[in-house]
Amino acid sequence: MERSRLKQKLITQFANHNTKIISPKNCQSVEMYFNSEKMAKTIGRLAEKTPEVGETVSGLLVKKAFTYQIMELDDLHVFSQLSTANISQRITISYSGAFGVLKHRLKKMFQSVESLPDEESEGPSFRVHERLIVNHEIPKVVVESEEATKTEEENNKKAEKVIHALLVSLFGDVKLGENGKLVISVDGNVTHLHKQSGNVESENEGLRESVRVAFERIQNVVKPIPLSVS
Repeated sequence: MERSRLKQKLITQFANHNTKIISPKNCQSVEMYFNSEKMAKTIGRLAEKTPEVGETVSGLLVKKAFTYQIMELDDLHVFSQLSTANISQRITISYSGAFGVLKHRLKKMFQSVESLPDEESEGPSFRVHERLIVNHEIPKVVVESEEATKTEEENNKKAEKVIHALLVSLFGDVKLGENGKLVISVDGNVTHLHKQSGNVESENEGLRESVRVAFERIQNVVKPIPLSVS
């Protein structure tokens, strides 16, 4: 009774407003919908140019708490704590036939099949439609995208620079020697580091162990997941 009187009083009081008074029964749920506009701000290089009316703005939409921001992919690490990564997909297929036969059959299916020079690959290989690279690694065939190959090479180059910089910060004099070895000199003691195998050569046992441990830890940080050869 009292609730009905309260409802009638509210209806009378807010008669001139767009107000709906609900008086549900006990344990009856009430669903209310709120329509609100959401605004996203462009930041970084995406905000340098004012778009024309009707022009589409393309970028990454990042939500933080109740704010939305649109930015370019390259600005993601600058304006947020997020980072990007590249995932390379490689398909390995068992194949015991002649590699030339495989190339001939693919030519029947695709218009563009080009052989790659030996200096661009470790073994017989060819490119399909400038998208995929097919390598012959007996007794299997490896198929991967060319973009993934380039990205992997770029990441390896960056990793090499980071490793060199960290070694310099630890030991000071670090130079590139013959056959890709790193020559590290500390107080007249010279150490040779094989980057591929991680082997360390030095007459100073203490320095040899320090370089070995440091290089191993740097490798685990810079390249935590080694690239599988299978």
